[in-house]
Amino acid sequence: MKQSPNETPRPSDGPEEREAKVSQVLDPAEREKILYQFNDTFKPFRNDVSLVKLLEERTAVAPESIALVFEDTALSYRGLEERSGQWAYYLRSKGAGPGSLVAFCIDQSIEKIVCMLAILKTGAAYVPLEPSHPEARQAFMLEDAGATVLLISSRYADRFPTYTGALVAVDDPEVLSAVAEQPRSFPVPDIGRNSLMYVIYTSGTTGKPKGVMVEHEQVSSFMQCYAAYLQLDASARALQFTSTGFDASAADLWLPLVSGATLYLYPNNRIIGEGLWQYLLKNRITAIPFIAPSVLATLPVNDDPHALTVIGAGGEPTPEVVSRKWKDRVRLVNVYGPTEATIGISSFVFDDIHPVNTIGKPNTNNTFYILDPGMQITPIGQTGELYIGGAQVARGYINLPELTRERFLLNPFAREEEIRNNWTRMYKTGDMARYLPDGNVEFLGRTDTQVKIRGVRIELSEIENVLMQQPGVKQAVVIVHEDKYNEKILFGCIVHTSGKLKGEALQHASDGLRKALQQELPSQMIPSAFAFLESLPVNAHGKIDKSALNLTSPELIEAVFPEGVSFNECELVIRAIWCEVLQRKEIAITDNFFEIGGHSILLTQVYKRLPAIFRAKVSLPDLFDYDTIEKLAGKIRTGLTAAEKTWQPEQDNNYLLSDIYLSPDIKIQGALDPESVRNPSRIFLTGATGFVGSHLLAELLASTDADIYCLVRAADEAAALERIRTAFNTNLIPEEQFITGRIKPVPGDLTQPELGMTLELFDELCHKIDVIYHSGSSVSYIEPYNYMKGSNVGGLNEIIRLASVHKLKSLVLLSTVAVFGWSHYDTHRLWLPEDENIMPHLNYVRTDLGYAKTKWVMEQIAALAASKGLPVILYRLGFVMCHSKTGANGLDQMWSMLVRNCMKAKAFPLLANIKEELVTADYVCRAMVHIARQPAAIGKKFHLTPPIEHDMSWIEFFNKLNDDFGFNLKPARYEDWLDLWRTDEDDIFYPYLSLFTDDIVHGKSLAEVYQNSYHFYCDNTEKFLQGTDIKPIRITTEVIEAYLNFLGIELPSRNYVEE
Repeated sequence: MKQSPNETPRPSDGPEEREAKVSQVLDPAEREKILYQFNDTFKPFRNDVSLVKLLEERTAVAPESIALVFEDTALSYRGLEERSGQWAYYLRSKGAGPGSLVAFCIDQSIEKIVCMLAILKTGAAYVPLEPSHPEARQAFMLEDAGATVLLISSRYADRFPTYTGALVAVDDPEVLSAVAEQPRSFPVPDIGRNSLMYVIYTSGTTGKPKGVMVEHEQVSSFMQCYAAYLQLDASARALQFTSTGFDASAADLWLPLVSGATLYLYPNNRIIGEGLWQYLLKNRITAIPFIAPSVLATLPVNDDPHALTVIGAGGEPTPEVVSRKWKDRVRLVNVYGPTEATIGISSFVFDDIHPVNTIGKPNTNNTFYILDPGMQITPIGQTGELYIGGAQVARGYINLPELTRERFLLNPFAREEEIRNNWTRMYKTGDMARYLPDGNVEFLGRTDTQVKIRGVRIELSEIENVLMQQPGVKQAVVIVHEDKYNEKILFGCIVHTSGKLKGEALQHASDGLRKALQQELPSQMIPSAFAFLESLPVNAHGKIDKSALNLTSPELIEAVFPEGVSFNECELVIRAIWCEVLQRKEIAITDNFFEIGGHSILLTQVYKRLPAIFRAKVSLPDLFDYDTIEKLAGKIRTGLTAAEKTWQPEQDNNYLLSDIYLSPDIKIQGALDPESVRNPSRIFLTGATGFVGSHLLAELLASTDADIYCLVRAADEAAALERIRTAFNTNLIPEEQFITGRIKPVPGDLTQPELGMTLELFDELCHKIDVIYHSGSSVSYIEPYNYMKGSNVGGLNEIIRLASVHKLKSLVLLSTVAVFGWSHYDTHRLWLPEDENIMPHLNYVRTDLGYAKTKWVMEQIAALAASKGLPVILYRLGFVMCHSKTGANGLDQMWSMLVRNCMKAKAFPLLANIKEELVTADYVCRAMVHIARQPAAIGKKFHLTPPIEHDMSWIEFFNKLNDDFGFNLKPARYEDWLDLWRTDEDDIFYPYLSLFTDDIVHGKSLAEVYQNSYHFYCDNTEKFLQGTDIKPIRITTEVIEAYLNFLGIELPSRNYVEE
């Protein structure tokens, strides 16, 4: 018989039970302190006001303020109120109303939030179905809840063939038309404090999820308490990241809205790390109300958080390494609370005094009790199980009265205020904890088989029960391995009827189990690998000894990573790692990593997760070339079994020389109009969203009257313009330069024919443009040549086509002094002129960075075009460190990461006269624009590097940090400096390790052979800048101070006078 969701289960409340005795061992004074001081939380609050009413009040304050933003769409508070009212009318016509449940399976969108509010307005409660969960799991939840109405995105229409209620596709044009005809003001029925607000399903021990029923009063209590920690107001820009299938979504969805903030709906919460970080920066997010610590750990820890001021971390314990890196940069709040106690029952601002797993004190009108197995209060400092009482204790589990009575107990310690408000139950959490002397509580782990992975609570027994149902499985145990990065990984240990499995049998059985689990369980509950054992270890009591099953036990090591790893086993391990990092269920062994969502940062994560026996045979740069599971497994397998390699990238010069060509259909003819050089009307610019490119755009706007057509990789003009605006904001370029109306965004792509434009637009620009500035390129110190040549080499041919069709245009090309490679190592020359032939330097460039190779080939292509009549001006830049006044810099550039690495290590390497030719963005951009407007500059090359007297080496730079700012960075021998970070895979500089360890020549790394590198003559540059105030800007202490401030590096002191 189904239990009604409106029937509150009540255990016996007889007087004998209410007068339960507290352990006589506990000192009376300590008992008094715990019961009445630590739990002195009772204060009046608005427990009779529903979320719907709170949002109505907020809308009345500022109806035109923006409530929701999703991608390029926004909705005001008035719009949210009115559209949800229309949807409420429609849903009521389908059967939604007080006492009913409405389920939804909707993709992230504004419409989803509108529909959730509409459900509540009808008096119904909502039941989220996570779209990524298996259909079988969704079907069970839908049936178990008995939902009257099911709202879906139309692409999920085939998932619910047995559902007999009202099925509504929220993106169906007919439905939307019907909704639009409804009145905008909905008469909300009385929503009592004990009315059900939602049912959230969590993992269950029986193999089936269990639905937790949460009431409006419980959510209202949480929001009023948590609001004090986040301190949100109408100026806040909050991130909505959490899946609505997770109860914490109420924290990052409803709380910002009732606070009047603007809520940004993150499009895809599977994209974390750099993708999430860029979203935060682009939208100037000020608050992350709730995020799992494992997700927070993927964000760049050394970057300036910019607008971000507060983060709520919860759903799982926060590793100390994560809290340590964030607590001094933002207000970092530890949020604790099981679903059964409504999202967050306590919060604690991380500090330097309390243990990292301190969860704080209970929220207002809630209580904590730490009890021993005899249900007696434990003394302060002693471990026990945590029980929760008060206003936030949920109603119970839907349709599970026995489990509800087992976990939701009568509170023998209830005070008068709790009894008066009918808060007479306490929830048995299964969490171990202890009181700290000041009343705060420290979380100490679980008492049962629950674990949290990526913030989602998982019952290991649920996975084990599903495994036991599979053919051939005699016994199954799931264990959790926590790696050095505090990431939890599931492993399945199986006793199979076929005995111990290896090779193809292992792969076949593992694939079968994985596919079976995917039909029943969410992705985070699928073990990363399976070990097939002869038997499971048992303890002295004859029970399975899970403690003996870990990745240090020889039996499991042999099962997961056996000696002589076979080809198929190698593929299996790599595929599991790829699936985890890329958040994909299935990956073919021939899939290209970079074509299925991978990028360089994710590749670093892949490398971290490879077993040590794999990493011994491949370097991080190797992973760019061996970019499929098949290739990488082949290289590893060959390395493990024989010295001969079966696949490797080319190592000779031919592959560079063969890329020097002009497309046969490019015809360079006609004469250049000198006036179009001096005073261009229309300029075409690539790379406008990059660090140098955005400053170059600003200089072109300031120094010319031309309209600037900016090629930007974007879906449309609006998105392209927004990317440029973001670049200006990020690089502190004044907004007034942006709003001139002279910026003309051109959506496109350097790697595509016609630069990704339509033929009509490309032809139009061929007629219009006077001058082309080609600043755009792929820049990486890690990626190999083949991964950058598409944009850097192939893109140049399309740029030359644009420069030559219909009318001749001058091409201003940005290159680098790195085109000479490390040839100084053999030539022993000190100086290179601007007209130096780069061809003899090829033998040294070919073993240099992939980026340097692409620029070498680009220069050769440009020279070929110039020989056929194309007007080319070539700039070779040193390393553009920052803007001299604002300190703005590319936060992910190699030099910035080196600086942060040395700050962390408190040391810098003693490399003789290694330098980066440091220059500033304002100097190079002013110089380039001024020179490019002189027709006499055509055909010449220009070095934009510092004069020798100001050419600062690494040693000089770091000594200046010590002398002028009081840093205490120690000079270290090269190998000693490497030892400080070469094994720290969390170090921001770790991806660059191969530059300092891989043998280039005579046992020396690339960094070592760059010692005593060239100085560069700048005769042409000085001649064309003569008579102007444009001079190379010294890297003075003032410049470095601005630079460090932009990086967010705190200055210990300022021991200098202005230079």
